[in-house]
Amino acid sequence: MLTTVEKVLFLKSIDLFTRIPGEDLAQISLITEEVTFEDGEAIFEEGQLGDALFLVVTGEVRVHRGPREFARLGAGECFGEMAILDSAPRSATVSAL
Repeated sequence: MLTTVEKVLFLKSIDLFTRIPGEDLAQISLITEEVTFEDGEAIFEEGQLGDALFLVVTGEVRVHRGPREFARLGAGECFGEMAILDSAPRSATVSAL
């Protein structure tokens, strides 16, 4: 489990958050939730409504539609950010690796 300071430092390392002041990142870190997924477990599925974005702290995820893989993302990368910008359903499935 990351401390607030560790969360702020991690957020500051993500492109999406680099220009946000540390005080604001501290507030954001208070509403974050750490979750762990098993290999192959779906984090979210295509067509689901989204209400969160995800940041990869450790490990790797696979972005796909069925067997077709679009990307693999690792530590320091984010996904699902469109859910905080519009209400469209998820456009792909993301699974833990």
